[in-house]
Amino acid sequence: MISKICANLLILNLIFVTHYAMADINRLSLDKNKGITLTSFYRSYFSRKNDGRYKLKNGKPYHIQGEGDLYGVKTSFFPSNTAFFVIDPWDNMPSAFLNKYYGNITNNYILPLVRLAKAKGYNIYIFTNNCKDIKPVPYSCSISKKFYDLTKNTSKVKIVYWQGLDPNIFSEHLKKLGITKIIYTGFASNMCILERPTGMFKMKSLGFSLYFIPKASAAVELSGTWDKQYIHKAATDIISQSLANITRFKDIHAALIR
Repeated sequence: MISKICANLLILNLIFVTHYAMADINRLSLDKNKGITLTSFYRSYFSRKNDGRYKLKNGKPYHIQGEGDLYGVKTSFFPSNTAFFVIDPWDNMPSAFLNKYYGNITNNYILPLVRLAKAKGYNIYIFTNNCKDIKPVPYSCSISKKFYDLTKNTSKVKIVYWQGLDPNIFSEHLKKLGITKIIYTGFASNMCILERPTGMFKMKSLGFSLYFIPKASAAVELSGTWDKQYIHKAATDIISQSLANITRFKDIHAALIR
């Protein structure tokens, strides 16, 4: 009798384990179907293999004279491990020029991209200042209503205010979600994207893998460099050397739209 009970319990246990194992497999399969794979790029003085590891000679990295410093590596992004960051996409800066200049990038690159990312189930965080905390006249805090519209009918798109934000607590929130990769968009590539509480400097130090879409960003240029974007290009090169892999807009847009 006891052996029969044990046998029945074993069968029930196997059914229980199989059910949850299949549920987990189905979840991973669904996530895989929503995932995207593309080539991201980074710069390195030392020569690299296809998988990103250094080429070694006598146990040490080395540089091949005349070899280009730009390397590409296949990268996969899944809703379960990747978040999109939009840094300070303000539309009320104290400069009509900046509002128009950055606004064109927001409307033509950032918003189309995060709409596609939302449809795929990615976590999206839009960072800005809280206008209520800026006295007497709020500025550099307002963002397009289109960003607020993205938060409707989903818990995965969030507006996050800098005021009171603890990057360490926020990083723990991301890790609990399983996020290991962050894709950066927004402004400015030589300022806030680097230095904000959840900017590249901080999030890199906390162990996240970072990616940057130059087309969905811009720098604060010098008086004579706005047309050519020299500062943005230089910032992008610096970012790609040590902070984040570069992801081309056309590649990630095409991958998300499939």
